[in-house]
Amino acid sequence: MLAAMLRLPFPRVRSQSDLVKIGRAVDYPLYRYTFVPGSNLFVYRDRKGVRILSAICTHLGCVVRASESGFHCPCHGSLFDHHGDPLSGPAGRPLEWYHAERALDGVLVVDLTRRVSRHRVLKV
Repeated sequence: MLAAMLRLPFPRVRSQSDLVKIGRAVDYPLYRYTFVPGSNLFVYRDRKGVRILSAICTHLGCVVRASESGFHCPCHGSLFDHHGDPLSGPAGRPLEWYHAERALDGVLVVDLTRRVSRHRVLKV
């Protein structure tokens, strides 16, 4: 029983699936959350740069949809504001924001292992 409670630290090795290429910043319209098919991410671009928001509901992992007031989970009814903060429903935690970088070829690369503040902007 003690062995089940004891965990040894394992180094976190970044796999290729932790890095998601989502195209160039100019591919995303200004001042709008754009869903990136196949990645479960939203990209928000403004004059300051780009921010990356998870589309995975923090309740049970459903994919949220953008709405006029923010985001909603079609499965269980959670509502989130434009910052990903929960407004109502069973989700008690905000949506996650992720770190992004621009590769040498200009493509945006999102690191799904690095969560960041909603205020972190990748200047483009």
